[in-house]
Amino acid sequence: MNAHHLKQLEGLLDNTYSLKREILKSHGVASSPTERRSLELELEKCNENIKQLEAELGINLNSPAVQANSSEESTTQTTATPSTDAPELEKIRSDRAISGNYGDVVDAEQATRFGQAVCLVEAQGYGGELGTGFLVAPNLILTNYHVVDAVGAIGDLQKKAAKLAFRFGYRGSGTSIKLGQLIKVKQKQPLLVSSEPEKLDYALLQLEQPACDESGNALVPLTIIFDRLLREEDSIWIVQHPLGGTLRFAQGRISQVDQQRHRFEYNTNTEPGSSGSPVFDRYWNLVGLHHSGTPYPAKTGKDIGNEGLLLSAIWPEIQTLVEKANPPSPSNDPTPLATHTKSGQFYNAEESSQNTPLVDSLPSVSLTPSQRQALEWELNTLKQQCDILRKTIGRIGNNLVIEVNPTIQVQLEMQLEEWKHKLAPLEARLIEVEKQLN
Repeated sequence: MNAHHLKQLEGLLDNTYSLKREILKSHGVASSPTERRSLELELEKCNENIKQLEAELGINLNSPAVQANSSEESTTQTTATPSTDAPELEKIRSDRAISGNYGDVVDAEQATRFGQAVCLVEAQGYGGELGTGFLVAPNLILTNYHVVDAVGAIGDLQKKAAKLAFRFGYRGSGTSIKLGQLIKVKQKQPLLVSSEPEKLDYALLQLEQPACDESGNALVPLTIIFDRLLREEDSIWIVQHPLGGTLRFAQGRISQVDQQRHRFEYNTNTEPGSSGSPVFDRYWNLVGLHHSGTPYPAKTGKDIGNEGLLLSAIWPEIQTLVEKANPPSPSNDPTPLATHTKSGQFYNAEESSQNTPLVDSLPSVSLTPSQRQALEWELNTLKQQCDILRKTIGRIGNNLVIEVNPTIQVQLEMQLEEWKHKLAPLEARLIEVEKQLN
């Protein structure tokens, strides 16, 4: 591959990236169908030029970051035909997929714990990627209403939902890209329940099969355990697929919480395509659903922040469906076992304590495969939560040792007791689950 061909290919990739960005933006603004279709046709032409150049060079850039309208789905890591220029080519592709001024957005590999349940929402035959979603049960996806509504022209939301597919594990790793696993929506009643954008802007969709990775391993849904009191200046994280690119996560701070409107604002970096992303608090509790950027104020013309919806408001409307779709709790089987904390359920510290049986009361029984799978999922989640809480307690303890202001000392002591109170029931449950699995 000579330098001229490499430069030509880089230019085409830049063009596809820019066109995808404009198409994604057009879904969120009052653009006409004609304008949007013009962009899509231009993108199709650009993709054709890329394919022609690939044929001339004898390579294959089989990546959704480039082929936004491709109908061929791959579940393997993208590679180029072996050549001396392969590393250079991989770098171009990777840069185009994740470039953008995100500030504190970092590589997705660092978000493995919480990113495996997050997916890219695609619309087959309608211009590529639309947004982000995440698992709340093995076969249920939560995203924004407006992400689903962006499919095609005005029409029935259920029919639009039937066009969706969800890509898990689409990540950048070094200079390569993993395409992940594409799972289609269930064709019979894909949309279970939804709320329009001016209300809670969510859509709960069901997959045709439980989500899994490329190896067929089941993916663990996000567990909703939240502190109901979100405060201004609290740190948050958003795990997302900005601009239809590889999985990324960004940190920011809450600027405002509006309990009456069930919304909160923050300065976390997002882009078109981030809609439907999960929002976590600083302790990685799932607390919100990202859905929009705040409208530009007339005087400054600058975006003043992004906006998410409080999951505490959405949960009552989806609770029954989520609990029904989660793996059966061991306690639902004839053999009495300890209470199982289902993925997708809300628990505060008091509720966790009330729902946690005594460790000494564990019976000695054999587990069915479904019981073991449910407990393994729970064990993984509990380990993550306990690790985060222990680190938090350690930091508070260190600050307490060096603090000389009596007022601040009292505040730190109160915080320390609060987090110890939250950790205790989780550690007790962790011991129970480990005993049941041994």
